[in-house]
Amino acid sequence: MARVSATQYAVLGVLSMMPASGYEIKKFCDESIAHFWNENYGNIYPVLKALEKEGMVTSSVETQTGRPAKTVYSITPAGTAALRSWFMLPVEEPPRRHHFLLKFVLSRDMPREALIGMLEGEAAKARKELESYGGIALHLQSLASSVDPVLIRLWLGSLEYGKRFAALHAAWCEDMIEAFGATA
Repeated sequence: MARVSATQYAVLGVLSMMPASGYEIKKFCDESIAHFWNENYGNIYPVLKALEKEGMVTSSVETQTGRPAKTVYSITPAGTAALRSWFMLPVEEPPRRHHFLLKFVLSRDMPREALIGMLEGEAAKARKELESYGGIALHLQSLASSVDPVLIRLWLGSLEYGKRFAALHAAWCEDMIEAFGATA
């Protein structure tokens, strides 16, 4: 492939599990991996076209009763080989940018009430995220009988990572609320 794009590999990864339309790829991402990876239609469809041009996927048009025809994509052996090669590469981390921490570090002149409010808002978001993982886990467990058990374990493992990260973030915010609330 001409350019390394995580989106390309996310799409190839989904197609390695099942043939799918762009809509179905987006739905799969939303229902299974959205807690750490999000794709949008504006990325998926151009990537599918590029992957097809490069011979990594093929497409076929399927007619549907009462609905417009849909284009379904399938991974090719070249796409499978590219995906396997990508798995063997070191993980490329994006530049770290965390807007909340930037505001926190630079908040010296912020009124204490505003700082505590910002921390409370972050803690609430983290707790809400933590709660959402329960629904995702139930959904993944409902798929257990129809999906490869290794895949379920991988998904649940990534979900556990998200749960731990959200719990840690909420606890840190609560510690900072206590620290700054107690300071005179």
